[in-house]
Amino acid sequence: MPNRMLVHDRRLAGTAPFIAQNTYLVNAGVATNHIIDWVSQYAKSQSGWDELLIMCHGYAVLSDARSATTYAEPVGATGLQLGNPGLTWSTVARTSAWKGNVRSIYLYACGVSASSMHDDPAFDGTRLCGELALYSGANVYAADRLQWYTGANPSGGAVINFGDWEGQVYCYNPNDGQGTP
Repeated sequence: MPNRMLVHDRRLAGTAPFIAQNTYLVNAGVATNHIIDWVSQYAKSQSGWDELLIMCHGYAVLSDARSATTYAEPVGATGLQLGNPGLTWSTVARTSAWKGNVRSIYLYACGVSASSMHDDPAFDGTRLCGELALYSGANVYAADRLQWYTGANPSGGAVINFGDWEGQVYCYNPNDGQGTP
């Protein structure tokens, strides 16, 4: 097994699977900056992580206010529900603390890499994932569609299993921030 850390925001129902040497459980009461700092500190103490796995809800955009239309699949994204306030445009630069300590990041979240249907940078998940790659210095893997999983038992007990990815998965390069399928 690669050297891994899993960060699971408990607002994503279910029990974190045992797929990493370390699992960090967070919720809305944990500051996003604290999560970023903790991942950095722990990665340094372990000589870095091959993979950082993040399981949480994505801030996928499912409606278009301009046309008052709701869509079944994302038409943009604004970040991750990871702690408080979340991993968004206002916090992504902080992931520079991971540079040199995390090689790859896998985002198990809905529509996080969905591009904006109106080329609006504030709602462009592809740009946000590219920025995450640039700041963190890691390859970032994310899908552009809603992700379905089993184990969403609000009372706990059931283990989360994402199975295969839905939609197109992109790898965002830490050298140029570009995503390729």
